[in-house]
Amino acid sequence: MFEWLSNSKWTGISALAGIAAIYFESKRRKLHIKKASTPSLALPKSEAHELVGRFVAIYKAHGIERMQIPRFLGDNYGLKIAHLETDEKLMHEISDTILNYTCSSFGITRNWLDGVKSEIYPYKYYDKNLRGFIDFLESIKAEHGEIQAFVIKCESDRLQKDESRFHVAFVFRGLLYHWDDIGEKSIWRYYPLNDTLCWGYTRTRIQIKAMVLVLWQFNIHPFGCVLPEKDVNNLVEGLVFPEPLIPSHWVAWYPDDYIFAEGESCQVADGKEALAVREEMERMGWMKYLIEKTGPLRVPHRKS
Repeated sequence: MFEWLSNSKWTGISALAGIAAIYFESKRRKLHIKKASTPSLALPKSEAHELVGRFVAIYKAHGIERMQIPRFLGDNYGLKIAHLETDEKLMHEISDTILNYTCSSFGITRNWLDGVKSEIYPYKYYDKNLRGFIDFLESIKAEHGEIQAFVIKCESDRLQKDESRFHVAFVFRGLLYHWDDIGEKSIWRYYPLNDTLCWGYTRTRIQIKAMVLVLWQFNIHPFGCVLPEKDVNNLVEGLVFPEPLIPSHWVAWYPDDYIFAEGESCQVADGKEALAVREEMERMGWMKYLIEKTGPLRVPHRKS
């Protein structure tokens, strides 16, 4: 009855059908495995993508939104709004010239933008070098015209002479542009200093007060700010952008209350040490140099 099964023709066909079934089952399994494993094969962001992220972060940290970058750069650099649609598109459009111009405009180190260093800003340090600090202020004031200064203490710092080691940070900014109406939108370049100055330590407290006196002579009245200790330390180390931290914390204390002697101001916090600061500046030759640059020492109220 089943003699046809012994026929070699049918035997060959059966064998081929079996092979085909095995082949397609194998393909099905491989396809299933490939689909299931695809997510784990996703590649991490490339270094180029990370650079693009830092590039955009620079502008964001200075109050410039992503779609405003072409407006800041101007037509000469060829960057269009369409190029900013995705990081992938932007990565193919930003040139070395654009990167260098961005760093130069905002005082950012190219090594940070390239991902080589963690410090965002060039190192600036004027401890025991008040003459250098005077030159620095003279330079940025000539470059920008309008300068603002921030003296930032830690929340826990009570400004006591108790050997506490809370850092006090100095941050300056110079005006780059006014966008729209004056006072509505300003673009600033920031200059954070890396001095490790502590109010509780006598020598550096004298330095802090001397620096504030220099600011006063340059007609720069500093904003006294208060921030968490971690933020102050990061500012001193140059690891963060200042603008996102500073604006909502203005005038929490008054650094210039500490630089005048009795009878020179309505607000005198430590007149005796204010005179000691001037004596130290005289001894080091800094007062003479400052007066040569700014004129006679100015005080709010002259003694009668």
